[in-house]
Amino acid sequence: MMKKQLTLALFIAALLGILSIGCNRTNEEYTCNPSCERGGKLLFGKYNGSPIEWYIMSNDTVNRRFMLLAMDPLEQRAFHEELAPVTWERSTIRSWLNGYGPRENDLEIDYTSDSFISQAFTRKEKAWIHKTTVVNNGNSDLGMGGTPTKDYVFLLNKNELVEFIPETAQAWPGHTWPGHIGGYEGTKLCTKIRCKKHWWLRDSTDERVPIEGEVMNAHFYGARYVNSVGAVGYVKFPVLSTPVNGLNYYNDGTHRENCPYVRPALWMNY
Repeated sequence: MMKKQLTLALFIAALLGILSIGCNRTNEEYTCNPSCERGGKLLFGKYNGSPIEWYIMSNDTVNRRFMLLAMDPLEQRAFHEELAPVTWERSTIRSWLNGYGPRENDLEIDYTSDSFISQAFTRKEKAWIHKTTVVNNGNSDLGMGGTPTKDYVFLLNKNELVEFIPETAQAWPGHTWPGHIGGYEGTKLCTKIRCKKHWWLRDSTDERVPIEGEVMNAHFYGARYVNSVGAVGYVKFPVLSTPVNGLNYYNDGTHRENCPYVRPALWMNY
C-alpha cells in the first residue's frame, strides 16, 4: 500500500512538473515576472547585449504556447528598403526579422546571416519559437492586406493588437477618421507595453488608395504604425508632389531617424 501511494505521489509530482513548465517564474530558457499568464512579463533572448523583455499577450495552455510582444521597440528600421509600395509578404522587414534569403523580398536582399532572429536567439532558443501562419487580410477602411505567410517572428496587425490588448481600443475624442484608434485617452495600451516611440504594424498595401475629398490618386496609404501615445494610424503622403514612400519613412521620409521602430512579436512553445 505504501509503495502504491509513493508511486502515485511521484506520478502526480511528475505530472504537475510537466504541466507547470509554462507557468513557473523561472526556467532554463526564460524568466517570468510576476507569472507567465496574460499580462505578465517574460525574459527571452537578447538583443544588442541586453535581455529582451516580452509582454505575454496570451498563454495558450492547450497548445502550450505564449504569444509575445516586445515590451520595447528594439530598432529603428524601414518597413521596406526602397521607395516602393509593398505588402508584408514581400517587405524587407519581414525577411530581416526571420533571416530569409533573397527570394522572400522584392529587393532580393539576403538576410540569412544578418537578421533579428539570428542576433536575438541562440540555436536552442530558436527551437522554442513556433512557426505560425500570419494572416494578412485586408482592412475595411484601407484595403490593406496580402497573402498569408509562415513566419517565426512578425509584426502585429491592428486586429491582433486590439484582440490581445483590448485596452488599445480606448477612444481618442476628436480624432475619428478611418484607421485611427486609441490615442491620448487610450494610453491604457502604454500601461501594458512601453510606448514613447512610433512602431510599425504589418498592415500594408502595394496599391494606391484615393482619399475621399482629395484629388483622385493624389495620395495613398502605406504601412500602419502605433504612435508614441498608443494611437494606431497609417502613413499618408502626397504621391504627386513628392517621391517619398510612407512605407519606408514615417512623416516626410527625408530623414531616416523619423522612421518608426520595430516591435517584434512571436509565438513561443513551452
